[in-house]
Parts: sequence; structure tokens; C-alpha cells
Amino acid sequence: MDPNYSTIFDLDLEQNTEEKAKNDLEFQNFVMSNDENVGKMTSNNNTNLGNASFTNIENNNSTNNYSFWNIEYYSKYFNVDTKDVIERIICTIFPKESFFNKIDANPDLYGPVWISTTVILTLFVTSCIANSLVTYLKDKKGDAKYNYDFSLLSFASVTVYTYIGFIPLVIWFLCKYFAISLGLIDLYCLYGYGLSLWIPAAVFAILPNSLLHTIFVLIPGVISGYYLYYNIYPYTKRCDNKLASIIIFATIFTSLIILILIFKIVFFKFSV
Repeated sequence: MDPNYSTIFDLDLEQNTEEKAKNDLEFQNFVMSNDENVGKMTSNNNTNLGNASFTNIENNNSTNNYSFWNIEYYSKYFNVDTKDVIERIICTIFPKESFFNKIDANPDLYGPVWISTTVILTLFVTSCIANSLVTYLKDKKGDAKYNYDFSLLSFASVTVYTYIGFIPLVIWFLCKYFAISLGLIDLYCLYGYGLSLWIPAAVFAILPNSLLHTIFVLIPGVISGYYLYYNIYPYTKRCDNKLASIIIFATIFTSLIILILIFKIVFFKFSV
């Protein structure tokens, strides 16, 4: 073989090898550069996705993963402020618009719990004051002593808590039977705020006059009856079964009349 040709061949091979190595090096650098960028983008995206996933899981755990028996389950029903409570009480005293529209799919148990408790304490305190006042006025000599009857407090607690806890449950069962779309918490909220009418009525129980007692018992009783009818009737009239309205409102008004009679006989009985 010709030495010159051999030398040319070797040079070409060496040159091709260097160019190839150079090209390979440049190609590898290009790929590594892209890999680094892609790796950074992927890392950032994974980080963001990871944070988003963790947030969603945390929110779901805080709202949906509590069972019915846990106290945390009911925390959403106490998510109201003073303005919400006042507006709902006003809607109860002046029922010009639907109470269910006022709560706007956010029924609460905060108002019903405190309103019912306030009614119990007010009935007990005012009835004790009225009884002591009557005892003082009837005593000619002025040496009579009045002993507070704490059984009135327990009786008021049983009466009010039974009314607010049991009657909405009965109405809800009847609505479920007749396929009427009223939620249990909505009914508890409706009944709970309806008791706010009895707070000012209980204050007037201090006046030792039987006629005034009758008036101040009937006024909140009538308003409460209209308030319950005004808010529940739009749902019962959609039912195809005509007995639904009769049975439901018979239960509502019967329980309300019993409550009025208990208040009048037990707590509004002290008069001169």
C-alpha cells in the first residue's frame, strides 16, 4: 500500500474521530442542558402539585372526614357571627320573608342553643321575681319569706329542650315520609330562632296580673304559629299527598298549644 495514501487515511480517520468526539460532546452538552431545564421544570411542577394535593387533602380532612359522632363534625353549624344571628332573630319576629332564604343554605345551631337557654333562664328568673312580689304584696304583716323553687329551672329546661329537640325531629320524619325536602338542621334552626319571641314575653311575666299574663303568652304564641306556617307551608303544598299538610301542621300547632299552656300554667300563674 502507498505510504502517502496510508498517511492520508490515518489523518482522515483521526480528523473524523476528533470531529465525532466534538460532535458527541456538543450533543451531550445539549442534552444535559435540556435535561437540567426539564428537571427543574419538573421539580417545580411536582412541588406545586404536591402542595396543592396536600392542601386539598387537608381541607377534605377538615370538612368531610369527621364522623357524625365527633364534635368537630358540628363545627360548621356554629360558623355565624353576631350580625347573622341578629338578622335571623329579626326575620323571626317579623316574618316577612322566608327564613330558609335568610339562612342561605347556612343553617346554624349556635342561635338555637343560646336562645333556648336564654328562654329557660328568663322564665325561671322572672317567675321567681313575680312569685316573690306576689308573696310580698299579699302579706299584710310584711314578715313573709319567699323560698326560691329551683324545680322551676329543671322543669323549664325539660320543657324547652324537649320542644326544641323532639318536635323538629318529628316534623323531619313526617317530611321524609311524604318526600318533602326539608333538612333536619334547617328545622332545628327554624324552631330555635322561633323561641326568641318568648324572651320578651317571659320578661313581662314579672307583672303580677293574670290578664296581662294571658296577653303576653298569646302574642308570641300566635306569631310563632304564623312564623312556622309561613315558612313550612311552601314546602308542604308541593306534595301530591293532601294529607301531608294536615298531619304536619296538626303536629306543629298541637305542640305549640301545649307549650303555650305549660308556660301559662307554670310560669305565668303568679298574680295578686
